[in-house]
Amino acid sequence: MEYTGELVLPKNHVMVKEEEMEYLEGGGLGKHWYNKRSFIATVIDVGIAIYFGVSGYLSIARAKNIIKSLTGRTMKAKIAARLSSYVGSVFANFFGAVIDIITAISGFSVGGMIAYGMDRLDGKNDGYILA
Repeated sequence: MEYTGELVLPKNHVMVKEEEMEYLEGGGLGKHWYNKRSFIATVIDVGIAIYFGVSGYLSIARAKNIIKSLTGRTMKAKIAARLSSYVGSVFANFFGAVIDIITAISGFSVGGMIAYGMDRLDGKNDGYILA
């Protein structure tokens, strides 16, 4: 057999479109509910809200335990000294949770921004992550 420099395909080959070739070669997850940008954004938003809610609750529980442990005439000074470090974290955690819930309802959320960035990073920006 003589070499001609041309690509010779087998007789049983099938021509496919470029998109099909990209999918077969590129792999990816495909377009499913679990890698849709809106689903990923919701999961991230729920995770952030849970984190802030639990952190705020734990901070308040810690503050209540501190108040219960204090006795004596100098209680006001002790309360002020011991709780000053917890007040900021309580407000920050609840404020963060409220902001995340408001932004998630309005459609402009932290999870939405992260999911949008992930979608752009996969090179397609098609509403699906790693599709």
